[in-house]
Amino acid sequence: MKRILGASAFALAALTQVGTVHASDTYPDRPIRWVVPYPAGAPTDTVARKLADVMSKKTGWKIYIENKTGAAGTIGAADVARSPGDGYSFLVSTGDALVANAVSMKSVTYDPKKDFALVSQIGSAGYVMLVGPQLGVNTLSELIAKVRSTPAGWNVGVTGPASPQNLITRALAKKTGISLNTVPYQGSAPAVQDVLSGNVEITYTGAILAAPFVEKKMLTAIATNGPNRSALLPDVPTFAELGYADPVFLAPTWLGMAAPAKTPQNIIEQTARSVREAMADPELNAFVKGQGFDVIANTPEEFRAAFEREFETIPLLIKDALGTN
Repeated sequence: MKRILGASAFALAALTQVGTVHASDTYPDRPIRWVVPYPAGAPTDTVARKLADVMSKKTGWKIYIENKTGAAGTIGAADVARSPGDGYSFLVSTGDALVANAVSMKSVTYDPKKDFALVSQIGSAGYVMLVGPQLGVNTLSELIAKVRSTPAGWNVGVTGPASPQNLITRALAKKTGISLNTVPYQGSAPAVQDVLSGNVEITYTGAILAAPFVEKKMLTAIATNGPNRSALLPDVPTFAELGYADPVFLAPTWLGMAAPAKTPQNIIEQTARSVREAMADPELNAFVKGQGFDVIANTPEEFRAAFEREFETIPLLIKDALGTN
């Protein structure tokens, strides 16, 4: 009897192993959807499309991008959180949808710590504060003085209540006593267009979107957040250099990939490995850096550790900047 049970157990284990290998060998057997919760043409979308193209060529996988915008990126994130954990839906997003907005917006229907399997952080970048040249300011001190002399204050285009743009704006208003009125947008690209047309006075975006307008003197770059200046706009100082060194002014945003929580770990590892191999491609690496990002391409474990650390600090930044509990 023991021999029969032993043989049965061995046979079951063998079948299980064969099944696992088979599943790995046949994945993927249909196109993979990457949800970008921002408009087409935004920096996140641009990097996601280039990464998908390189990964497809290296792996033979068919990957397509679906732009699902709204609610500061949380609509697209919620869509992925609700998707089956079968390896055919991924989120490519900044940290706003996964951390800051997720912990501050009451309308969010997902738990970012429980509803996602983290794959890889692709890169990190700061935001550039921009104004129209018609406003006649070229430095942060000039901007503060000009806003202070305007009773109604200036309008600022931001992408969500807990986005870095909004937190920086609130912290700056709080430290200087000036009036800055935030206006929500579904992405940084339409906010930039409204600064160009004069509908709002200030916005923030990545260096890749800002640089062409700054070089043509269509927009003026005032400062950038994060610990370092942008390689694309080396003459633009950081907020820290200008005396604003609180954590909210130092934290860059990051771009990362996540999947529904129940996605098999072997698919998570396989996808993360493919991201790292793609990012090692010199052309893609240079492209991502050219978009204003510092390349990260970390492992799922490294991403999770960084994610958990951010969850310890972001709520405090939100509380300090917004005055919330």
